[in-house]
Amino acid sequence: MDRNIADTDLKRERPAGGTYRFADIDVYIEHLFPDFAKMAAAYAVGTAGAAGSAETAARGAAPDCRRDGSSAAAGPAFSIATCPADVDDERRRSAEQDERDGIPVRAFSDGYLETLAIYRKLCDRLIERGVLLFHSSAVEADGKAYLFTAPSGTGKSTHARLWKEVYGARVRIINDDKPLLRFGDKGAAVYGTPWDGKHRLSENVSAPLGGICVLERGEQNAIKRLAPAEALPHLLRQIYRPENAEGAARMTELAIRLAAETPCFALTCNMDAEAARVAFEALTGGRQAYGKAAAPAAGEPDNQR
Repeated sequence: MDRNIADTDLKRERPAGGTYRFADIDVYIEHLFPDFAKMAAAYAVGTAGAAGSAETAARGAAPDCRRDGSSAAAGPAFSIATCPADVDDERRRSAEQDERDGIPVRAFSDGYLETLAIYRKLCDRLIERGVLLFHSSAVEADGKAYLFTAPSGTGKSTHARLWKEVYGARVRIINDDKPLLRFGDKGAAVYGTPWDGKHRLSENVSAPLGGICVLERGEQNAIKRLAPAEALPHLLRQIYRPENAEGAARMTELAIRLAAETPCFALTCNMDAEAARVAFEALTGGRQAYGKAAAPAAGEPDNQR
């Protein structure tokens, strides 16, 4: 039985809370159910809820110094908290999505639905600090992160695993479903999160963004570079959009920057090993050519690294 399906014996616990680090930003999160604390243990800072510091360290908690070199001593940047109404709202959203997809409405546990509510609240606040949720499978190869994005069911996870199979230890999966992108003076960086899809593939790591690949199924493997204007509609479809006007405007601003600053490609692929090589060579700037040439789009500088 799926661990996320409703458990009739589930009892609501007293609110618990702790500080967690996502995209190098510390956030205090108060929650009702234990699911979130278990899922996000590797992102806990110091102690979380009733867990002692020794236990937290043993399970891989976030260190006291952020990856950007700043100290966590200043405390959380902000706090969020959930309530029963948030769980009910996620249940409604899930049911509406199932109906749109034409499948039977699924019943999920309150604890699992709360983890979705937490991520929604978190992303609504992180957007203020230049952080986006980008629906994709994120891998790191030779020190840079690459994102594979497409509608659900196209094969993002399959393609990410192909990179791992073909290139071995040079590749690791940062997050298989919902990584975070944080923008800085030197561009965007990709961060792992515990919201990692049905395959549960993620690590609490980060890497500078090297490129984005939009996937489409096809019989032949071929790749082409997208101009920013071509890439932007694909990116907007995969970025979490806050429901408030200010947040939506900020999201659009960051998406435009992402399209302008990041090498983006469209890959038609058949999900065999050659597909991984085609994408890898184009995204990493390899000299060997596969499929169609991955030349810069017309009028666009070649800023591949």
